[in-house]
Parts: sequence; structure tokens; C-alpha cells
Amino acid sequence: MPLRVFIYRATLLLVSLVFLPGAISVYVDVSGRVRFSDGTSAAGVTVFLQDSSSGTSYTTTTDGSGLYALEVPRGTYHVGVQLLTPSFSGSQILITSGNFGVDSLLNLTTQDVMLEGHLLENNKRPCSAAQLVGVNATGEFHVTANSAGEYSVRIFAGPYIHMRMVGNTQSPCLMENLPNRTFSSNVFIDYRFPDISQCDAPREGGGTGGGNDQDPEESQPIDPPPNPPGDPGTDGPL
Repeated sequence: MPLRVFIYRATLLLVSLVFLPGAISVYVDVSGRVRFSDGTSAAGVTVFLQDSSSGTSYTTTTDGSGLYALEVPRGTYHVGVQLLTPSFSGSQILITSGNFGVDSLLNLTTQDVMLEGHLLENNKRPCSAAQLVGVNATGEFHVTANSAGEYSVRIFAGPYIHMRMVGNTQSPCLMENLPNRTFSSNVFIDYRFPDISQCDAPREGGGTGGGNDQDPEESQPIDPPPNPPGDPGTDGPL
């Protein structure tokens, strides 16, 4: 076969392969860094891209520096994060219906707040091992006070319901319901159990404690944060 004919046929074959359906990659790389609202790297956070049409989710976990990388089919996705710690679990949509047709560098900042303070008996003594609980649309926090009655938990900003304090083994109150609350910035709040006569769930036979006021004692917010909520899946398409 003449060389010219061979080159011509090879060229035709190459062109036809390039333009075959599916010959061009349908996948794109999405990568970046996730930070908490205070600017610190969000290590161990799950990043998910959820197809806005099919609901299929692609997930990965950030490394120690908050870096992540995902390969997904071209398309439109909701982008969010899921935070799982011993004291909090929840997810948050950060980008709605984002179009991903090319490789993208996408840095994300979570909308989170630090909730800190003390859990106190009615006599204002620290209530060590007492717990503070709150629930929102995508998760909940469940934090335990230390020996000084101090608690600290990072949560996603938003409204929380079913808030309550759960007493320790010596508390006169087994449980005390608290008002629903929306957290939009870092805040320091002291919560105090009421007198046993006003307690929502008093311990049978009483316990050690006493006093009256049950309203939280709140100071100025510690710091402000900065950016919107969904449900991730598992590694790779569901």
C-alpha cells in the first residue's frame, strides 16, 4: 500500500475515533479547600456534589489541610458539606445548582458558629457531665459539660428546636426543656437548671442542687462568621 494512502486512511481513522460519541471525556475534576467560618482548615469534613436532577451524590473527605478532590460527570450539582464530630452531626448546602462543565477549582467556607458556655445547677455550681442538646433540619448537637461545667461545640448556623439540658446523675432535674433558638454567630451562653419545683422532669426523690432562675445568661458574641442546607450520599455514585 502506498505510504500516502496509508497516512490518509490512518488520519481518517483517528478523526473518526476522536469524534465518536463518548470519545471525549464526560468527567470533570472538582477540587479545592474547605475552611470553617473562622478561617481554619476544615479537616475530616465530607464534601458532596449532588446531581440536581437525579439526586445521585459523589462524596469525598478533606485531608488534614482541608483539601479535597472529586471526579464527577459534567452536569449541574448542589455542593455541600457534612460535619460529623462527637458533639455534632449535620449537613449544609453551600452552592445550589452549580454548573460543572470543565475542571474547577472550588474553595468552600462553611457557615458555622461556635456555641460555648457553662451548664449550671440552680445554685450556680458547675453541673459536670450534664448535656446540652439541640436539633435542626439536617442534624443535631449533643455536647457534654466538663468538670468545670464548661461546654464548647461547633455547629452549623440556623434554627434549632427541641433544645434541652439533661442533668447528670446527681442533678435534681433529669431534664429541662429550653426555648427554640436560631444561632447566626458565635455566642457564649450559660444555661442553668431551675428549682426542682419548676423542673420539667424532676429526679424522683430529689438530688443535690437548689435555687430558681432558669433563663440562659448570655454574653456578647465571641466572633462573627461568613455563607446556605441537603443530604449527601456515599463514595461514588449511589
